[in-house]
Amino acid sequence: MAAIIRDRAVVEDDRRLIDDEDTLPGDDTPVIVTWERWQTLLDGTAEDDGRHPAAGVLIPNTLDLAEGWPLLQRRTVIALDFPAFPDGRAYSQARLLRDRYGFEGEIRATGQAVVRDQLHELDRCGVRTRRAA
Repeated sequence: MAAIIRDRAVVEDDRRLIDDEDTLPGDDTPVIVTWERWQTLLDGTAEDDGRHPAAGVLIPNTLDLAEGWPLLQRRTVIALDFPAFPDGRAYSQARLLRDRYGFEGEIRATGQAVVRDQLHELDRCGVRTRRAA
């Protein structure tokens, strides 16, 4: 069972992270898909037209939010990738999502560099943390 920290408590994760090779569930199961898969789900449209309302998106820390925001703005969950400890780009993405773009949904942290020592800093950026089962 995977868990996340939400409102400073460890709770069961209510979303499934779907790999690019996995089949999307046919029901209303809340999922998180990768940025690449999200663009495929949009069928090449220029912006998120409200389809797949339960889908959250895992974005790479290399994504330019100025370009990606039109595709993300209707999401209720955005997961940020923290691939390596010294790489702080996802912290910047979290601040930009909150401060510049006014994102009020849930921001999650995932990746190799999500460690307990950084929970305070993640919280300051508005991130909620996902941990492995």
